[in-house]
Amino acid sequence: MACCPYCLNYVSNTDFYCHSCGAEKGFLYFHGKARGAIFTIATGIVLPIFVSILSLFLLQGFTPPFFVVLTASMLMFAYSAYKLVIGPVWYR
Repeated sequence: MACCPYCLNYVSNTDFYCHSCGAEKGFLYFHGKARGAIFTIATGIVLPIFVSILSLFLLQGFTPPFFVVLTASMLMFAYSAYKLVIGPVWYR
């Protein structure tokens, strides 16, 4: 059993929600909710790759705007990969 870091009540290792204080366990905190691994992979890894490839075609090659989009996508990819590596954390 694990402890909730906010209220210090015991929570099962399989629970992603503290029944005492309402804290949530997840990989990302997005729009007021903790999100799981599937959401993190979809929005932080698959979406930036798709946007980078799409912008390569829409911006017609390796232009400066393409490199801006590519940099933003790489940062989002790196942040999401980092969050997946460290595992779920508690949010409130």
